[in-house]
Amino acid sequence: MSKVRAVIGAGIAGLLAAQRGLERGEEIVVFGANPGGLIDQIELGSGSFDCGAEAFSTVGPQVLTLLSELGLDALVVYPEPNSANIISEVGRYRIPQGILGLPADLNDSELSSIFSPQEIELAKTLDSAPFAEFDSVSDLVRARLGESFLQRLVNPVLSGVHGSTADQLSAELTYGSLLASARELGSLTAAVAKSKQASTRPGASVASLAGGMGTLITELLKKLSASGVSFVDADVDWAKPVQGGFALSARGAEHRVAALSLCAGAGFIAKRLQGFVKLSQLAASVRAVDVAIVLSLAHSSALNEFPLGPGALITEAAGFKAKATTHANAKWAWLQSELGADRHLIRLSFGRNGLLPQGDLVELARAEISAIYGISDLRILDAKSIVWQQGLVQADPELTREILSQLHEIDADLELAGGFISGNGILGIVRDHMKRRAA
Repeated sequence: MSKVRAVIGAGIAGLLAAQRGLERGEEIVVFGANPGGLIDQIELGSGSFDCGAEAFSTVGPQVLTLLSELGLDALVVYPEPNSANIISEVGRYRIPQGILGLPADLNDSELSSIFSPQEIELAKTLDSAPFAEFDSVSDLVRARLGESFLQRLVNPVLSGVHGSTADQLSAELTYGSLLASARELGSLTAAVAKSKQASTRPGASVASLAGGMGTLITELLKKLSASGVSFVDADVDWAKPVQGGFALSARGAEHRVAALSLCAGAGFIAKRLQGFVKLSQLAASVRAVDVAIVLSLAHSSALNEFPLGPGALITEAAGFKAKATTHANAKWAWLQSELGADRHLIRLSFGRNGLLPQGDLVELARAEISAIYGISDLRILDAKSIVWQQGLVQADPELTREILSQLHEIDADLELAGGFISGNGILGIVRDHMKRRAA
């Protein structure tokens, strides 16, 4: 009789944990009321559109490998070759070539529209100094480029991508091997220039699927169901170790299993996993932030000009509550062909460092879109909001190492996976899946 494993959490980390269990010959039961998690779609108008993750990084090959395994190669699409913008207190400007707000060349002429000659010269001086160790991204950028580069480039980019400002993000996890290259070269911008990630315009190192990233979840669910995986459409109330494995409760029904994969976030471990005191204490220290998206189907002839290209990242000083916007059909050609004349799909993201605005987010989005895009003929045909509580992790590499170390001391078949282990983003989770599978 095969081992029964419960997977708690039906996001992509949980679905991939189920896949690994199948490959080990285990019987799998997945618990989760929202299959796909942050890879989600909602109905808007007469269509279904991504309201969560709408792209994945191609810096590593792992997601493309997974898509190939699922037979989705032909659906892979790449964004239109237009640069996104930043909206700040000094105006609107294109994001210069680089990586997550770090410029590849301090002589780039585009920088002169963002920074004064004195600010650029200061950045050159700072980036030629001996390299040190840095904990947060803000420490790194202030030391190597200066406060103006932090506030006008790096902070708005990271706030849009990670939902957190640079002082809340680890330099090591955010920039990874780039820091090792910078130490070797003695220059942060030289390391950015050397990296293949910076060889094209911002946004070029991502891809998506025609039809939306929800297609990935649909195919994973189809494959797992066909292979005998059972799904319980309910969240788990608690889980605890018992003789021979684990017990857990969902909607009042108790289940017994031999093994457990926890893919529902650190909050579940901290509040609902019983019997592992030290592990729960460590999980309670993981920082995560709330994020929200408003997706709007709009009618406007002025938006046909794509005034912000594929979108913009917005600094807090610019005066808007939204921290980022994506003009989805300007970014993805397949979507433009589906929407029809004068119709546009606009995403607004909210939640700087997890602080969501008060009031109705849909009404707030209606009020801000025209001003953000600089148009006057906007008509919102339909709009919906979605909030992910504790949706993005402010990763701490030392804490992650402590959690994994504690896990290794537990004499039970217990697995932890998800963004709080691998970092935010589809690539991080899939990369972690591929490493575990190969181990």
